[in-house]
Amino acid sequence: MVAKSVHIKTSKFKRLPNPCGYTPPQNIDFTAVLFSVVARAKDATGTDYLTTDLKNLLGHGESNTRALVDDDDKATSQDVVDDRTLQDLIDEYEGASAGLRQVVYEPTTEEKKARKKRYDQAYIDLLDGVHLTSKKIDKLLAPAHVMDEVRNVLTLHFASLFNSHQALKDMLRESNSRVSTMLDFYFDKIWPDVTTQDITSSTSSNTGSPDDTKANDVKKDDIQRSAIWLALMFKLWSWFVLHDFNPVDKMIERTEYQDSRLAVYIG
Repeated sequence: MVAKSVHIKTSKFKRLPNPCGYTPPQNIDFTAVLFSVVARAKDATGTDYLTTDLKNLLGHGESNTRALVDDDDKATSQDVVDDRTLQDLIDEYEGASAGLRQVVYEPTTEEKKARKKRYDQAYIDLLDGVHLTSKKIDKLLAPAHVMDEVRNVLTLHFASLFNSHQALKDMLRESNSRVSTMLDFYFDKIWPDVTTQDITSSTSSNTGSPDDTKANDVKKDDIQRSAIWLALMFKLWSWFVLHDFNPVDKMIERTEYQDSRLAVYIG
């Protein structure tokens, strides 16, 4: 959830190979899960800069951020400006996917090729948009005072998950849609816990009493914590979207890249 995001600029190698031994269930549509997280982020309240910036990044703000523009690029007057937000890219991808599934009539060969081309381009744009949005979220969470709060958010998140683990298992056992049930649980139970609990009461390792300044910071940062949790949830699910979980590709060894003709080495 807190690992740095890497974007391979202008590369067609958009999805990275599975870097670990774990292969997630193949029946989960991680793209749809990420879309749901983005949609639910619209409900984030608060006027702190983290909430405002995050909603702008995800396409829910008053001045939404262009998803395909890298802030680190030095733009020139000749550069073509792409005004699409992450939500625009999601809408285009869903429209292209629906076009592939359309069965009202049998499309001609040329129509099939055009739909496939539209889908391929929408998918590449979406992956680029998710990459760059993750990169911008990294910058949003990078300041030291924000990272301190990120640690608090992770502590509260796992404390709430540990305390509610059995309830979640029971709900999943009875559910016909495990992914939807899990997301509802995260947003209806875990998210409120993270934003309302006092960090000092959720960990036994902190035995000292905080001074007045820290106590005030806990209250002041409740809404900021909400934005941090949403940002981490986006990074969590985008990690699944941006990796290729072909079972034969897991735990790729460095030696397998010897003599590779790829434009980038990933180790």
